[in-house]
Amino acid sequence: MSPSWDLFLTIFFVVGIAYGMMLQRERTVVTTVAIYVSLVLTSLLTEPVSGFFTGETTISSFFVNSSVSPFSIQAALFIGFIILIQTKSGLSGESGRGLLSPVEVFSYSFLNTALIVSTLIAFLPEQSQAAMLEQSNMASLITRYEMWWLILPVVALVFFGWNRNPFTNRSY
Repeated sequence: MSPSWDLFLTIFFVVGIAYGMMLQRERTVVTTVAIYVSLVLTSLLTEPVSGFFTGETTISSFFVNSSVSPFSIQAALFIGFIILIQTKSGLSGESGRGLLSPVEVFSYSFLNTALIVSTLIAFLPEQSQAAMLEQSNMASLITRYEMWWLILPVVALVFFGWNRNPFTNRSY
């Protein structure tokens, strides 16, 4: 018996949501921002980094001639930027209070995990992606609603931030 993609994705979601619940609101909001920034940076830097690793681009006459897959480069850039921004950016959110805080943290954690998974699946080569989607109902569901995973975290930020007073934590 071999593990299925659905099992792997379920475990990834459970771990992602549990991690977000441990981080609380401040860090889950930073993670949301980090994911969006990482998406942009990955789309901008994939081509030059791929060129460097295939030997087409040099940096001060230094290059690497390897057979690294585009998926590996995109995934490494995406996850690396998320970690870098989360740990070194100096961004911090405000503390969540009240009854909605656990719902808010759960929502952000779920949406962040879905966005990461849908992005990594989108980075896969077409053949690998097709094979995965054929084997996994969960992966098919995630890719079918890929546009929503891009939009819903922003909607959640606006929705949960609507009633927050922007002047409560400022000192004048």
